[in-house]
Order: sequence, then C-alpha cells, then structure tokens
Amino acid sequence: MSTDTASPNALGLGKSALLATLELPETPPILHYTFKDGEAKNSDGTLVGAVRNCRHETVQPAGGATFDVLEFGPADSSVTIPAMSQLREAAAFAADVKIKVTAHGEDRMNIVESQDPPYSLYLQRLDDGYSLHGAVCVHGGWQEAATDKPLVALNQWLRVGLLFTGDDIVLLAGGKAVERRMLRAPVLVPVGGGGEVLGTWIDGHRNQFLGQMTDLQMWDTVPLDYQAALSLGESQGLGAIESKYLSLGGPASFLRNPTAAETTIGTGRMRTYQGGTIYWSANSGTHVVTGAILQSFNSLGGPTGILGFPTTDEENGARPGSRKNRFEVGAIYWSPGTGAKEVHGMVFVHYLELDAEAGFLGLPTSNEVVCHGGCKREFEGGTMFWSGYSTAHEVHGAIREKYLTLGGPDGLLGFPISDEMPVLDANGHATPGRFSRFQGGTIYWSQQTGALERKGGN
Repeated sequence: MSTDTASPNALGLGKSALLATLELPETPPILHYTFKDGEAKNSDGTLVGAVRNCRHETVQPAGGATFDVLEFGPADSSVTIPAMSQLREAAAFAADVKIKVTAHGEDRMNIVESQDPPYSLYLQRLDDGYSLHGAVCVHGGWQEAATDKPLVALNQWLRVGLLFTGDDIVLLAGGKAVERRMLRAPVLVPVGGGGEVLGTWIDGHRNQFLGQMTDLQMWDTVPLDYQAALSLGESQGLGAIESKYLSLGGPASFLRNPTAAETTIGTGRMRTYQGGTIYWSANSGTHVVTGAILQSFNSLGGPTGILGFPTTDEENGARPGSRKNRFEVGAIYWSPGTGAKEVHGMVFVHYLELDAEAGFLGLPTSNEVVCHGGCKREFEGGTMFWSGYSTAHEVHGAIREKYLTLGGPDGLLGFPISDEMPVLDANGHATPGRFSRFQGGTIYWSQQTGALERKGGN
C-alpha cells in the first residue's frame, strides 16, 4: 500500500489549518486496484472492471519505487467498476485513490461517481488548481462537502478520498482530513443500479478527468485506523461552521455570503458573513450571532472578551419582541426599546435565579457600570448591584428610589447585602411590608410609611 503524503504547504493549507492527520488504513479493502498491466481487478482476480480509452504506464518518481498507472483523457476515458453488494448494504463506506492532474480540462473533473451507494468525488477548477468536492445523495437531494481552497495542483501526486460515516461526509487529501459536512440523520437514496465509474460522470463522457490514477481502494465501512483521526478532526471543529451555514440555507439564508475565510480565534473558530458570524468551540458548539447583538458582542471583545463563545443561536426572549443570545459566562438581550445590553458574571447568575427577563426585573437597560468598588446594571424593573463584599443583589421599587436618594452604593448605606424581602410579624408570617438590607443599614417600606431608612442594625 502506498504511504505517500503531501505536506500542508504543498497542499496550500498553511500551518494553522484544521487538519486531522490520517494514517493509511490497515482494514482490508473490498476493492483494491493497482492497475497492474493496465487491468482493473483485485489481486485475486475478482471485481474485474472495464477499462475504456485509458493508457497504461509504469512510472518511477525520483528515488521511489515503480508503480502502475492509468492515464485518463483526452475524452471518454473511464473505468467501470462492477456493482458491489457489500457497498450497497453498508451503513458507512470509504474510497481513496492516488491521482495526478496533468492538464486543465472541464471546470469539473470527476474522480469517481457511483449510483449505489450514491456518492461522488470530484475536482472543481479554482484559481490555478482544483478544490476537492465530495457528495452523497440523501432524501432532499445531493449534500456536498467542499474545500474552499485549491488543494490539487498540476503534475503533483496526491492521495484523495471520501468517507461517509453514516452521519458525516469527510474529504481526505494527502493523508489528512481536509473538510467535513455533518448531516442530519441522512438516508442514502440510490440514483440508479450501476456501480462506480472512474474518470468521468456515470455516462462515461462528461466531466472527464485529465491525468493519472493508481492505487484505488474501497471499503464497506470506515476503516478502524481512521476512527481516532476522525475524532480528532471533530474535536478541532473540522467542517462544523460550514455545516451550520449550509443547514441554515447557505447563501439563500439570512447570513447571505461569507465575507472572509474561516479563521482561528481564542480556543475556537469563526467565520464572518454578510448577515452575521458563526462561531465554534469544543465547549460551546457551533452558533450564530447577528445584528445588534453581534455589534454589542464585538464591542465587548467577541469570544475572547468577557462573555466567551456563544452557547445558543439568537432566539426569542420571554418579553414580546425581545431577542437574546446566551454565551459561556453571560447573555446579550435586545428589544426595540432597550437596544442590545449584556449581563455577565454573578449578576447574570442571580438574574437567572430571578427568572431573568421573564421576572420582575425584565430586560437589562444598561451595560455594566463601575461604582465605588463594585458595579451595577439597570433593568426595566430595578437595579442589580455587585461587590466583592456583598455579591449580587437587586433593589427595586420605592426602596430603590429611597436608596438612590441616599447616594446608592456611594452613600452611607453602601451596597445591598440582600434582595428585597417581606417584613415578618411576631408569628413569622409575611406582612405587606418590605425591606432590603445594606452594608450600613436597612430600608423599610410599608403602604402607611413609605420607604424609611434605618442605619446600623435592624
């Protein structure tokens, strides 16, 4: 089995690319064509394919061993592979082959096309090279994974392949996983009864591959040696952002077209679009942030700022007309009346304990404001204060009005050390009266007296 690989630089990927290194698999393939003597068959003589208009050569790269190749082109050059029941019945499968493109042809050049199982591996012209594409046909039509940069250059040998795991399409190039498309409970839908065709579309004419192929392998499972590498690719977010984008409708969605390439940020990944940004991290998953919430998020440093990565997509808030995004250490809320405001840290924790925007505090109306050794944040229904001494507590209504007239946390009372609570009678039962405790005293309220301050103890 050939063990040639291509360096990331040779593939045009760069050192920062998300690539999961793959060793060539040891799981025996059900098909292995070396094209010895120009024939397409297994070493035991089984699964004989029909070679059409291909030229056989024996090549020897500098310093390497000789091997047999088939030359495809200029037209109607193909190899038809017999249908394999093992592949038709397989829940997962894999195929890879070593190729060298020797001339530019059609914008699309097919490597392998199959009717059952329904999949395709092909090249698409991109700049001076070719991007790698793989697709499977499921309910709803063909679903594709594609690299966004030219991985295949002229006159360079490169092993390429496709894995279908039962859930994902994974593309391989130069011994590495270079793209992944996650599908939602896919059910393969055959597009005919034939087997695989190398070098052209299934009709043997269109999408002609121009170049050489050798060492074709196919499996009726995902080879065991790929499993760890696939897990590594998943842990690095390979294909997560593109899969999310396509699941939302791609360019036809509210995100419209991408405005930059996917890039690393902090411990995760991101890609910007005309209508928003998609973020991924191993801890938070893949989520979209858009509009005014995205503007606020960016102003706070994005995923490397105080909020961390998003943990939800934008969604409806509990208040009519409001929207929100949750993040690792907080949230941003938006409404037409309040704009986009963030809540984070212990204030956010306590806000959730008080039912967040569905509770009496409602939506935040300010971001965090530093005050006298702590901070505060305004809400529709009150104010939340925090200090290292008192942690987070709310003050609202008439008690809040009295507190602010006394200077708030900058006054003699200092920070609140409790939320507002009911005054109890001698039997321990709640009365209509209310009170809040502060570092320097207490404010009581009743219908008869209004809000009154008492310094020191209770």
